[in-house]
Amino acid sequence: MNSVSEKIKVDRRDGKLGMAHFYVAFIALAVGGMAGLLQVLVRSGKFQLPAGIGYYQILTVHGVVLGLVLTTFFIIGFQIVAVSRTSGTLTNKQRLAGWTGFWIMTAGTIMAAVMILLNEASVLYTFYAPLQAHALYYLGLTLVIVGSWVDGSVIIMAYAAWRKKNPGKPSPLLTFMSLVNTLMWIIATIGVASTVLFQLLPWSLGLVETVDVAISRTLFWYFGHPWFISGCCQLIWHGM
Repeated sequence: MNSVSEKIKVDRRDGKLGMAHFYVAFIALAVGGMAGLLQVLVRSGKFQLPAGIGYYQILTVHGVVLGLVLTTFFIIGFQIVAVSRTSGTLTNKQRLAGWTGFWIMTAGTIMAAVMILLNEASVLYTFYAPLQAHALYYLGLTLVIVGSWVDGSVIIMAYAAWRKKNPGKPSPLLTFMSLVNTLMWIIATIGVASTVLFQLLPWSLGLVETVDVAISRTLFWYFGHPWFISGCCQLIWHGM
């Protein structure tokens, strides 16, 4: 039994990094779930929100926390652990990049959450124009995206290191899936990062008077669809 447990054990340092992502994800699940329950109670007339808290405020919390924060932190944490398990323990450099990405994402999440709680960003999950939020909200979301790219570099570096040590061998399935998922995520988030950095953030700071709403929405949903395609590709690959 001991030999079996040792074989499936992930390096403790890598496990700690993965669990840090899971902790944030589970907190997001609890907060988002509570916000969803409040929506049901309010819409059914069973509960009235305290003064100062608006319905669209909790709707934004529900969407952003569950649609973006939960999924991003959980998937990245899982991928880090999966790569460590199937391709070997992460190097100190890779682990440092992982922690850097984690803290950047966490800082961005806190910034966005504070703006929502202050009712300065009740713009729903989609958060595109013409609804406008506080600049710190957009900056926070930008940090979440940038942090996820830094986290993603861990997967890319780990795969490259494994490939260098094992030329000609088939890639471990979980590592390969994590790599493809990471690359698709980076491609997908270019759209939402572009609309936030070049449209919404300057607009919220008053640097420009208007933004092109159609372009803003197109770039946002460009963010969603490659992510969906990535999941489908992984299911097909796994089925094969």
